[in-house]
Formats: sequence, structure tokens, C-alpha cells
Amino acid sequence: MNLQYSCVFYKFVRITLKAMRISLLLIWFLAIFPFYSISQDNSTWGDIYEYYVGDIFHKNEYLVYNGWIPWTRLTVSTVTDVTYTYGQDTVFIEFWIEDAYKEYPDSIWNFDSYSSSTMYVNLNTFCIADTVFHSPEHYGRKLSFIEDYATGSDTKWRKYLDGCGQINYFVEHIDAYPWKPSWQEIKEIVYYKKGTEEWGTPNPIVSIEEKIEFDESILLFPNPTSNILNISNLSEQDIHLILAYSNNGSLIKSYEGGTNFIDISEFPLGYYILILQTRNGWISKKFVKN
Repeated sequence: MNLQYSCVFYKFVRITLKAMRISLLLIWFLAIFPFYSISQDNSTWGDIYEYYVGDIFHKNEYLVYNGWIPWTRLTVSTVTDVTYTYGQDTVFIEFWIEDAYKEYPDSIWNFDSYSSSTMYVNLNTFCIADTVFHSPEHYGRKLSFIEDYATGSDTKWRKYLDGCGQINYFVEHIDAYPWKPSWQEIKEIVYYKKGTEEWGTPNPIVSIEEKIEFDESILLFPNPTSNILNISNLSEQDIHLILAYSNNGSLIKSYEGGTNFIDISEFPLGYYILILQTRNGWISKKFVKN
């Protein structure tokens, strides 16, 4: 009788131990597999904020308020220093920032330049994104999309690009009552240069006072004029973009490059500045509408 009970007890112990081993394996699998999956798909914050000295980022920020844009900010940020702490979990980035800001669509641009530092922490942790993919548009860099919330009236999402940080930030509020304001806040990188990689279109207005050259190889005639302003390009350098500004700094009209004249017949009388984007930089010329 004791032998029979001993055999039953022995079988019970074997089954219990086997079940425990299976449970431990299952727990291990569930614990390791999600981590493995995240490590294969998601970027770390260190991947996203992997800046190098000399990296350049152009950013636009603006608010859309019931279809009206009350303010706009354009910036050019150049990385001047990168310092990691011991363990590579925190990084301090120094930027030289050139800034152009205007409070209303018709107001003049205000320029500023200054040094700024930013700290990024937890670089070894993963950015848990809703969608992750290698972007062909960005030289195969990994792009992470995070949707914070999306309801019938409120939306917020962000995009991060490896080596470029946050490249898009979008918040929208649509009020259910038509007499209450709806608005959007948008921040986006429109251009970056990292080593030999270059993407996007540079901000045309930032640091206009410092970066523009006065090139005598480009002439405007007749000047003054009332309708057609001819552009004589003696050096035959490529002109990619033409911007016409009023004397107070407001953008009046933009033109594609490749033309040798512009029609200013609809411009009000006054003094104007013509900004031409060439392969070698920006060129400024003045003209008068009479």
C-alpha cells in the first residue's frame, strides 16, 4: 500500500516539475520575444538623436487659426558641439541658431541669431512607435511615427527620423461649434544636411541680411519700371528661385528660376528687393516700381 502511494506521489512530482518547466519556458519566451521584436523594429532614442558637428537643420513653425496664420518662425540650426556622458545614455548638443520670426502675415521679419544647448536622455531606451519603416526619401533612414491621440475633434502625431530628431509635429483642434476657433500647430523640418546627405528645400528668408551677396554679374533693367523687369545674367549662373520682397520685408511674390524677366505690373508703387537663389548662394538686387 505504501509502495502504491509512493508511485502516485512520484508521478505527481514529475508532472508538477514538468509543468513548472513549461511555465518557466513560456514566461521566458513572453518576456524575451517582445524585447527582441522591439529591438529589431524600433529605433533607440540614441539612434534618433545621433547628431554630428556640422549637421544643419531648417525648421518651419507656424500656427493656423481658422485658416489664418497669425505667426511664422523659420530657423536654421547648425550643430556645433556634441558631448556624451559616461555610459552614452545622455547627450548635450550645442546649436548655432539663425532665426526669422514675424507675428502677422503682413508684418516684417525679425531676425536673430544665438547659441542654444539641448540635452537628450535615456538614449539606450527604445522609441515605441506606432509605425516604423526605412524611408527611401531619406536615404533609407528609419522613420518612426507616433500617434498620440486621434478623436473626432483633436489630433496629435509626431514623426522622428534617425539622426535628425523630431521632423514633424502636428496638433489640430476642430471645435464642434462654428463660432469657436479651430486651430493647427505645425512644426516641421523642411531641409537637412548630414555629411553628404542633403534633403528638402532650404528656408529662403533666414539670415537674409547676413547671407546675401551683392553680385554685379546680375543686372535689372529698366529700373525703375512700371511693368516688365528684365534680369540680365552675365555670369550665366543657374538661378533656382526668385523672391520679390517689399521694402518692409514682406514677401510679395515668388517665381521659378530659369526666367529672364518678371512682370511687376500689379505691384504697388514703391521700392522692392529681389532675392535670387543660385547654386552659389543668395543674391540681392533692388528695383523701383513707378
